[in-house]
Amino acid sequence: MSYEGYTQNICKAGHYYERDCYEEYELCGVPGCTEPPAWSNSVDQTNGEEFGVIPDEKLDTFIISKPGTHECPTCHHVKLEGYTIYRIPTKEETREMRHAYRWDDPMHERGLVPCKLIEEEFEAKYGNNTTEEG
Repeated sequence: MSYEGYTQNICKAGHYYERDCYEEYELCGVPGCTEPPAWSNSVDQTNGEEFGVIPDEKLDTFIISKPGTHECPTCHHVKLEGYTIYRIPTKEETREMRHAYRWDDPMHERGLVPCKLIEEEFEAKYGNNTTEEG
């Protein structure tokens, strides 16, 4: 089975965008912006859980400014001008926001579950099998 997923990114200018894990682009995904990512969060979709996803309602707490609007005086069509700007979450904020969609786990309710809980359950059941170099 191969890895499937995407990254959630915020560039140095504060633009949010997503990239497929196999895309090789290094610059912002917003048209006209050439800034590299300042923050990235990997979302694993291999087993259908979207492990690590940060839901929109959590990302929205990092909005600094929203785009303005312009109304055409003739036809009254309203269009957005600019892009939403986000601040860069810290590592701890990122960890707290990460979730997973669980679809067929009989031990848990189906739906969105914080990754932190899943990681703590795993560690309690199997111990901490990671090693840190330092």
